[in-house]
Amino acid sequence: MAAEDWRAPIPELVQLGERLGKARRDQGLSLEELADRLRLGTEQLVALEAGDHTHLPEAVFVVAQAKRVAGALGIDVSQQISDLQESRLMRVKRRPARVTPLQRRTLTASTRQARPLGRLWVALLLLGVGGVAVAILEGKRPDQQEARPPSAATTTNLAVSPGQGLAAAGVSGAPPQVAPEALVLQSSQPSWLEVRNAAGATLFRGTFSGEKRFPMGQGLKVLAGRPDLVTATAGSQATRSLGRIDQVVWRTFRATPAAP
Repeated sequence: MAAEDWRAPIPELVQLGERLGKARRDQGLSLEELADRLRLGTEQLVALEAGDHTHLPEAVFVVAQAKRVAGALGIDVSQQISDLQESRLMRVKRRPARVTPLQRRTLTASTRQARPLGRLWVALLLLGVGGVAVAILEGKRPDQQEARPPSAATTTNLAVSPGQGLAAAGVSGAPPQVAPEALVLQSSQPSWLEVRNAAGATLFRGTFSGEKRFPMGQGLKVLAGRPDLVTATAGSQATRSLGRIDQVVWRTFRATPAAP
């Protein structure tokens, strides 16, 4: 049997969306007005009225959103909701997050750069083993050599005064690398979540619990089906909730401005 196409329209959802859209238009409400009243993302309302499940969260949240919209419009959609709960929406499988061409090129470049480094380490290891073998044959094992105290010049060079770095003392070494700023999302219970970067590419879409980290880059957008369950920590900023249970909207996060 051929695999079911998750993108195929779901008739029950389409009928429900048409009913909600007609009621909104009959009452003279724009999409923005109704979305603002419900504290719901406009694009979420557009997808719901269009019956486009590919741009909606998990089935349980679609049902909850439909009930909220119907309640705000004062219409009864209990039969449509019942039909929806028996439809393919409840078992449709989500498409895995798409890897953009830019991400694919980055991964390929990283792999190519890693290969020469791997060969270099193997060569260094072989040279090291060979050197030890020669030392053993000559009766001069490194661990049997007489320990020599450091010379006065060496002691002088290694003396580090308070506040003086290793580089100033004559000791070479790369400065410590600062980890890139990240967005940390946490949830103690399962919640549907979607995360996009500044270019609009989806980095994660699905149900999660626990903790997830995403490089901040040029900025991130986050949408949670249960914003009251999810907290976000952006870099050095204080941890905060994504909102109340009825605030299913996109949240934007940007990197902390560098100190002057």
